[in-house]
Amino acid sequence: MRMLAAWLAVVTLLVGAGAPRPVAAQPAGTLVVGLVAEPVNLDPAQVTDLNSNRVGRRIVETLVTFPDESTQIVPGLAESWTISKDGLHYTFKLRKGISFHDGTPLNAEAVKFSIERQINPEHPFNKLGKYPFANFFFGNVKAVEVVEPQTVEFILKEPRASFLAVLTAGAASVVSPPFDCMRSRRARTPASSRPLRSALR
Repeated sequence: MRMLAAWLAVVTLLVGAGAPRPVAAQPAGTLVVGLVAEPVNLDPAQVTDLNSNRVGRRIVETLVTFPDESTQIVPGLAESWTISKDGLHYTFKLRKGISFHDGTPLNAEAVKFSIERQINPEHPFNKLGKYPFANFFFGNVKAVEVVEPQTVEFILKEPRASFLAVLTAGAASVVSPPFDCMRSRRARTPASSRPLRSALR
C-alpha cells in the first residue's frame, strides 16, 4: 500500500509538472502573439529575416500596397498618385489625419526621411544602420521632394516600370523621424502608423 501511494505521488508530480501554468491576465486592448522565433530587427529598412518581416509588416505601412491575393497595387498611406508622362516623377497625396504612435503626424517629411536615410550617404541617420536593399529598390531615385505637407514627389534618374511595386516593399515603409533618433530602441519598439504597436519582451 505504501508502494502504491509512493507511485501515485510520483505520477501526480510528473503530470503536474507537464500541465500548463496559468497565464497572467493581459491589460484590456492587448493582443499577445506567439512567434516561431523572435524578430531580429524591426527597422523595416534593415529587415532581412522572415520573423522580423512578419511582425514589422503589421506595425509599419507603405505608400502603396498589394491587397491579399491580388497583384493590383492599391493605396496605402497615399490616397492617390500621379506619374509624369516621361515616367520620372511620381507624386503622392498622403492620407490626412494619420499619426504615428509617438504623436508625430504622417506627412511628406516622414516619407522623405524614410527613404533618404537609406540612399543618401550624407544623411545624418545613414550611418546608424545597414540598409541591404537600398540600392536595389532605390538606386534609381534621384531625389525625394516635399511638395506640400501632405504631398511628396519621387524623382527618378530614369524610368522604371516597376517603381510602384518597389514602393510596396518593407524597405519602403514610412517611419517616424523623431523616433528614429532613439536608435537603440528602434529595433525593439518602432513607432507605428497602424492600429497595432509593438511591445516585444
